Amino acid sequence: MSRGDLEPTGFKRIKQRAELLLVQSQSNVQSVLRDARKKLFRTSDRRIVEIREDLITFIQLCKSWLSGDYRDISKSAIVSLLAAIMYFLIPFDVLPDFIFGFGYLDDVAVARYVLKTLRGEIEAFRLWQRGQGIDETDRQLVEDLIKETEDEDDRFK
Repeated sequence: MSRGDLEPTGFKRIKQRAELLLVQSQSNVQSVLRDARKKLFRTSDRRIVEIREDLITFIQLCKSWLSGDYRDISKSAIVSLLAAIMYFLIPFDVLPDFIFGFGYLDDVAVARYVLKTLRGEIEAFRLWQRGQGIDETDRQLVEDLIKETEDEDDRFK
């Protein structure tokens, strides 16, 4: 096994939390996915921008699995995807996100690890999306984010 194949530091613990969350509360999983979308579009760090489409795919895949629209993936793969999303959300991970220039390195490493590990399943999902007429960048995702942000702003007026 090469060094690039090793599971990133702290990822096993996050996977355990993701598995527990998946079993305990689908609504909390939906909240995690919603929060990740918001952070993803509010984060301008170039490292995150480089993997944005992959993280969008992770979110879409989890959402499609939860809704029952797409089930051609193992539960353990969903746990890994959800864990990568959760890792991205946690600001105080191995490298805290606020450390200028370095904060997202570990988040990117986790996302790339999951992408490499689940490459076949992720590509199968992307093919399924295309067959469903779903654009990979999912314009609806952006529209939903804008609407949610406007709704939140309205609540605080």
